[in-house]
Amino acid sequence: MAFDAKQFEAMVEAGEADLVVTHLTLSNPRCFDGARPAEIHGFIDEQVRRAHAHGIEDARSLETYCVAALALGARFDEQPEFAFAITQAVPVPGSLVERFADIPDQTWRQVKASLGSGDS
Repeated sequence: MAFDAKQFEAMVEAGEADLVVTHLTLSNPRCFDGARPAEIHGFIDEQVRRAHAHGIEDARSLETYCVAALALGARFDEQPEFAFAITQAVPVPGSLVERFADIPDQTWRQVKASLGSGDS
């Protein structure tokens, strides 16, 4: 069976959430806050799509984005400090974790409190 480039890209994109969930399960299982990975797969898929809409493509930044969404809420990226950090990170693949680290702890707490980490 042969796939054209568009079909292959669609297959890769469809499996991207699986890869993020699998890697997080191995590297950072506490980020699921007690939920089974299968229970949050749809949420991760949605977050991967949101990350792509921002221009985030590299695996490290996708995982960072998804962990932030799990911790803060699905729409954390609409908060000004996070939106700015994402914009700054996109031109430098793999730098999202550093940009998020620049956001003060107080801001993280405020965003978590305002969004509630349970809006997944």
